Amino acid sequence: MAEAFESIVSRILAITFGALVFAVFIVLAGQIAIVLLRYVMGVGFLQLQDLVAYSFASLVVLSVPLAMLQDRHVRVDVF
Repeated sequence: MAEAFESIVSRILAITFGALVFAVFIVLAGQIAIVLLRYVMGVGFLQLQDLVAYSFASLVVLSVPLAMLQDRHVRVDVF
């Protein structure tokens, strides 16, 4: 029973880590695209800005449990 639970948790962690890597790629590529489109071509896309904001939010939310599992420090600031 414990081995099955550990297997399920390790799969969930692998999926979460993959989602984090994908979110980092979206944030980086999206932000570069936003800057280039706005200042080079003079065009802005609100949908792309929303995609970057939601990707960053999911990056923050998904990284907290992963950091806690690895006994890393998690700092939460409330403004």
